Amino acid sequence: MKIILRPTLFLFILFFLPAVPSSAQRSLTPQQIERVKTSKQLIEEVDSKSLQRTIDELEESRYPDLNLQIMEVIVRTYADIVKENNVVGLKNKQWLYSMIALNMANLQFGGNVGKGGRDTSLNSLITHKLKKYLPEEAMHHPGFSKSVE
Repeated sequence: MKIILRPTLFLFILFFLPAVPSSAQRSLTPQQIERVKTSKQLIEEVDSKSLQRTIDELEESRYPDLNLQIMEVIVRTYADIVKENNVVGLKNKQWLYSMIALNMANLQFGGNVGKGGRDTSLNSLITHKLKKYLPEEAMHHPGFSKSVE
C-alpha cells in the first residue's frame, strides 16, 4: 500500500506543524542544571550516562522537575547507604544503585515492601529512605504514580 501526500497536505505539514509549540521539550533552569550536576557527581562511579544525556532526558519528560526530584532522592538514598554501610567495590555499588532504582519504581507502581513483594532488610531500608527524602507533594503529583492497567 502506497501513501500519497497531496500537495495541500504536504504544505500544511511543512508550514503549520512546526508552528505548533512542543509541550514535550522543556528547558531546565540554570538552578535545575546545577542540581543535575551535583547529583551526577555523587553517582558518577555507577552511572555511565553522560550529563548532557541526563539533562536531555529530563527536558524531554512530561514532568522535568518531578523527575529531577526523583533522581535526587535516589542519589541521596544511594549516597547515604554507601556511607552508612561502608559499601565498597564497583560491582557492589552498581548493584546497590540498581536496587534503589528498582525500589523507587516499586513505589511509583504502588508497591509496598511486605505486601506481596520481596521484603528484605535492604529493601526496607531503601524504601524507608526513599519515602523519607521524597517530598510529600511529589508523591501526590499526577506524574509520580504509574498504572499497570
